[in-house]
Amino acid sequence: MKISTLEIKNYRNLDGVKINFHPTTNFIIGENNLGKSNLLYLLNILFTRNSFSESDFLNLDNPIHISFSLRLSDIEQGFFDDLFD
Repeated sequence: MKISTLEIKNYRNLDGVKINFHPTTNFIIGENNLGKSNLLYLLNILFTRNSFSESDFLNLDNPIHISFSLRLSDIEQGFFDDLFD
């Protein structure tokens, strides 16, 4: 299972961000304070079923909105066939 796209709204300094991941290899590079670590923290929260803390909200009056698409291999698709379209 691989992430193909990720959209982020109101999470730390990542607001209105859409990331399209390459199917095989991705590098997270950039200057300081652009959100590289925040992206990794977010992925950790999503895939370990942890919860958000108050400091994760860019604006406390709005919810954090995350949407992502997953790419499944043929074997994974057969395993999850009843759960996904």
